[in-house]
Amino acid sequence: MENIGYSDENFTKTSEVHLLPFKIQYTGEAHVKSFFSSSITLKNVDDQKNEIVENSFRGRPLNGLNINLDKNQNGFIVKDNENKNHELVSVFKNVYSWHLDEPNVTSDKDLFNKTKNEWFSISKIIHSD
Repeated sequence: MENIGYSDENFTKTSEVHLLPFKIQYTGEAHVKSFFSSSITLKNVDDQKNEIVENSFRGRPLNGLNINLDKNQNGFIVKDNENKNHELVSVFKNVYSWHLDEPNVTSDKDLFNKTKNEWFSISKIIHSD
């Protein structure tokens, strides 16, 4: 297992992460803030304090959740460098999980949210003393 040195004070580049329910034939940076994030509409906040949001992509309606990681959790975006080591690119504190044709998305129904909660619960058990 590799460790990535990280400190909130020393690393300031953050990213917005979107899980889309389809494949896009493109790899690389995209202007997400200008063309996608600026169109997000807040519909409600659920009982887990996740925002229920809506947007569209190429005319198709998307419903989703803005899922916050717990206060002691960070998401990392890393890339391999020439030395086959991992280089920290940016961090994130929340994930937008989008759904097609699901107008009543909730935290209980969202697969990413359920998996995240299960993963961290199992991780705490494995790594506890």
